[in-house]
Amino acid sequence: FTRLIRALTAWSSEIAVVGICCSPFGTMGGVLSLGIFCSLVVLQTNWCKSCARRSWPVLVWPPRRDGMTYFTLVARVMLATGTVVCVTLASAMAQQIAGHRAVYDASLVRGDKARVIDIAGRMVFELRDACQGWDVTQRYVLKFFDNEGGARSVESQYQGWEDKAGGAYRFKVRNFGDSVGEKELKGFANVPRGGDGGNAVFSAPEATEFALPANTFFPVGHNRSLVARAARGDKFWSAHVFDGSELEGSSLITAAVGAGGRLEAPMAGLPPSYWPIQLAFFKADDPGALPQYEMSMRQHANGVASVITMDYGDFKFRMDLVGLEILPPPSC
Repeated sequence: FTRLIRALTAWSSEIAVVGICCSPFGTMGGVLSLGIFCSLVVLQTNWCKSCARRSWPVLVWPPRRDGMTYFTLVARVMLATGTVVCVTLASAMAQQIAGHRAVYDASLVRGDKARVIDIAGRMVFELRDACQGWDVTQRYVLKFFDNEGGARSVESQYQGWEDKAGGAYRFKVRNFGDSVGEKELKGFANVPRGGDGGNAVFSAPEATEFALPANTFFPVGHNRSLVARAARGDKFWSAHVFDGSELEGSSLITAAVGAGGRLEAPMAGLPPSYWPIQLAFFKADDPGALPQYEMSMRQHANGVASVITMDYGDFKFRMDLVGLEILPPPSC
């Protein structure tokens, strides 16, 4: 259950960020001119600000070969997916990500015949521009059905804030499950840019601290870099990321970006073009092992993901966008 919650939380975060910098405005000449203009505006008036991105919980039950439960894995993926980025010359061709509220319904793609034969549930993810940072909230409720007629429920609530410079992060995660009771994780983290590393400080479930490697990203900052790299044509990237969805330090996440696609009839507020993104999550202290879980998403240019899929090996499920509201920008 813990890992499921973490996956879900992680997912929410990533989704928003990648979409931010994906859609070109017009011809190449116009794009270059616009990029130069935007860069000047940023330097002189701070008109455009950098954005923030991904981290959420994972589902882990029954135990996997590495000892983690499926519910725990799911939770983290969902947390890791929900933030945004904008404003570098490399991403100047992209539309700025939009604050939004998105609703997703869950369904089973591939079951574990002995233990998971169906899944039902819903997730609500919200990203708000808070001027100096990004506010992210996420809640999901999932029910897993087994072949004996039983059902297990998992619920997660996540609140996070990340400054747009990517150096500071606050988080609070509450996980609930039929077999695990209630669990809360709360704390903050700092990783000065250009320094030798930083630290993550938990105040719950117990007071403890973890060192974070240099260049560790928080959810939003990781998505910002992912979008900028995708915009310039990079296909693969790996980085240490901290999201606070487990009582531990950073994780190693590898990303693969596929060729862009286009929806025939997108819902209102959803750009038709998207990038297919695949993420693999590894333990930071054992990067040579198999990934704990994998996540893929269909990321759109305004920071919204229309499809998110979580793969735990023995079973796989997806979250489909069923409702979308674009939120107005703040008066900073």
